[in-house]
Amino acid sequence: MPTPPTQAPPVGRVALVTGAAHGIGQAIAVGLAEQGATVVLGDIVDMRKSEDRVVAADQTALAAKLDTSHPSSIEAARQQVSDELGHVDILVNNAGQTITANGGNTFGL
Repeated sequence: MPTPPTQAPPVGRVALVTGAAHGIGQAIAVGLAEQGATVVLGDIVDMRKSEDRVVAADQTALAAKLDTSHPSSIEAARQQVSDELGHVDILVNNAGQTITANGGNTFGL
């Protein structure tokens, strides 16, 4: 059963932020960590800088390779989070996808 929305601070909660390698996603992830959340960083590119910033806020960071356009990637990330942290309390669906004029996809921020 879904948890009802809350205004409670994220202390002790697990937050998954997609598109967390840099930019807005990184800022959201760091902000959640600074408020006490364990943060799962989801992205298709290197997330070490974001991971370092979350750890600098004295919180746990879990980097999960995640391409939100591929169901198999979503399932692999879900399994990783389940195995390592058990659950997700907060989802920030920040990943961006750009569709080019010729129909090709370009991912990232």
